[in-house]
Amino acid sequence: MPGKLREILGFLVFSNIYLSFGASVVAWLTLFVANLPFDIELLFIPFAGGMFIYNLNRQTDTKEDRINVPERMKFGNKYGNYLLGGSFVMYLAALYIAFLHSLPALFIALLPGIIASFYSIKRLKKVYFFKNVLVGLSWGVTPLLVGFYNGVFSAEFLILSVFFAVTFFVNTVIFDIKDMIGDSNAKVNTIPIKMGIQKTRNVCYASNILALIFLAASMVLGFVPIRSIVLLLFSAYVFYYVFRAEEKRDGFFYGVLVDGEFVFLYFILLALTILHI
Repeated sequence: MPGKLREILGFLVFSNIYLSFGASVVAWLTLFVANLPFDIELLFIPFAGGMFIYNLNRQTDTKEDRINVPERMKFGNKYGNYLLGGSFVMYLAALYIAFLHSLPALFIALLPGIIASFYSIKRLKKVYFFKNVLVGLSWGVTPLLVGFYNGVFSAEFLILSVFFAVTFFVNTVIFDIKDMIGDSNAKVNTIPIKMGIQKTRNVCYASNILALIFLAASMVLGFVPIRSIVLLLFSAYVFYYVFRAEEKRDGFFYGVLVDGEFVFLYFILLALTILHI
């Protein structure tokens, strides 16, 4: 990878802009499935929440990052305080936007921040399996936010929330493969440490299959529209990176390819929007 491109990608990944962009894509996907109008202010809410949550976590993970991702630690030492302060202001603005629409929307927008506080500050991330569930739930509430923000609620928002909670649970488990050495030294029990890499992959395969079955059944029963089929491609991407995940792969495989599932989904949505599908 050319040095300049790697430098740009490094900034996007280490600043958490890349990952937080994914939260906005989840919101956009929900708007697409529910056939609701595009709303840039709505997409800003999960983006700002993601920036605050992940930059807060980076400040509390220095012990693990010193071993797992030393490049990220160096970046954090230089820019971490600025990113955390700026993302906190952004999150407050996002909460205000949610409040202007409804109290339920404000409550849902607050949930990831509350979860992040317990996860990072109270160190619940050290509780085996629970940390993965917490992160999955933080992402899973985004479709619910879309529904309450627009003053509507139906089964499709709940179904999409479950689907994305399970899918991002898989994402966090795969990231734990990369962090096995640092997590072990920091006494953070994770699924890969307890079960090994191959059994961890099997857990991820099974979780992704269950999410797919749940989504397919929901489409057949008419709880979600047929346009939800776009998520089958999303799941195929997840299967791909689960298959390729190994401890020896560098941080860019995880930070760019694994978290790139949302960029992949973004281009699918962009194409569908342009084609008016």
